[in-house]
Amino acid sequence: MHYFAFLSYEVLKAENYNHDFFNGELEEIGLYSKIKTEGDTLRDLPRFTFIGEYKFADKEELKNVLYSEVRKLFQSNGVQVTLFIGVSEKATIGLDIL
Repeated sequence: MHYFAFLSYEVLKAENYNHDFFNGELEEIGLYSKIKTEGDTLRDLPRFTFIGEYKFADKEELKNVLYSEVRKLFQSNGVQVTLFIGVSEKATIGLDIL
């Protein structure tokens, strides 16, 4: 099946937090901080917000895999966060700068 994953996090405690480093690591997992808008322009999502598209057998399993990978990433780098992960089969999303 084809699923969309949404990740948002809030940094609670960190000795050496490097936002660019975590963006790069999350991209390797398939979570991106940018989306394509009209005309294929890449636009930044709000800080600490990521989206990804996955082909996976089960959405609960995908959520668990993503949660484990992201949790391991932050824990291994000494960063305490609150994580929000959502997985859905269909998604309608929008981005606007007001």
